[in-house]
Amino acid sequence: VTSDLALVLTYALSQQERGDRDFSLLQAGFRYRLPNGAVVGVAGGAGLNRDTPALQISVAVQFALGN
Repeated sequence: VTSDLALVLTYALSQQERGDRDFSLLQAGFRYRLPNGAVVGVAGGAGLNRDTPALQISVAVQFALGN
């Protein structure tokens, strides 16, 4: 979107043991780079089948420990 703001789309699929349904989740959100270099993000998602959480909210913080 801008040099400091990014739109993020994710799709997660996890195959379960035999007999169980697969975990399938679609999320959309934003990541923002702060002036100190840290990145914060927030996303919301929905499960695509019965065995996945109906709604999910994710929050992320990322920063570098070295150069």
